Amino acid sequence: MSAGDSFYDLLMRPLEKRLLEKVRRSLMVRPRGMVLEIGVGTGANLPYYRYEYIDHLDLLDLTIGEKVRRHHYPDHLPLRFVEGQAEALPFPDESYDFVVVSLVLCSVTDVMGSLAEIFRVLKPGGRFIFIEHVLPENQRLKNVFQRLTPLWKRMANQCHLNRETLDAIAATGFEQMELYPVYRDIFIGGVAHRPHKMTLIHRHKL
Repeated sequence: MSAGDSFYDLLMRPLEKRLLEKVRRSLMVRPRGMVLEIGVGTGANLPYYRYEYIDHLDLLDLTIGEKVRRHHYPDHLPLRFVEGQAEALPFPDESYDFVVVSLVLCSVTDVMGSLAEIFRVLKPGGRFIFIEHVLPENQRLKNVFQRLTPLWKRMANQCHLNRETLDAIAATGFEQMELYPVYRDIFIGGVAHRPHKMTLIHRHKL
């Protein structure tokens, strides 16, 4: 975690309590089995996981902060702290039942590359849980966000306010998105599924 991450958390703190905590509580109880969180930051999701249902947890960020390392994890939980980036995940294909990101895709250098990596490491039928900034539908708000983005990027560790994240998720091949809009659709929480592999049907002549 960098100084920029800490400043970003400070900027987001009022929104976290008023808006995002509720959606974290709703979504972060879902991960089961093999779980990866990308961009763990200061560990905002960690208090909400149902660890009794998690078989293995990998926490990835560019650097892992002491707050995350010192979090109280269950003794039984296989846990790894991994330094890396979303665009090049250091994990084999089809490794995870759940992949989690929150306020990460707004800041990565390559959104489509990051989503392709998430898709790759999810098992067929696996689920992608996300909480992200999105560009609002409202045209007036959209114009404001477009104008604010250059300044906000400098203040908030390369966070973009104007990314069309839902379109990018769908374009990657994820399906069955459950969406939980937060405050005028400025933030979106959601769950998307990696499809199961298609079964080939061979027709034989009798």
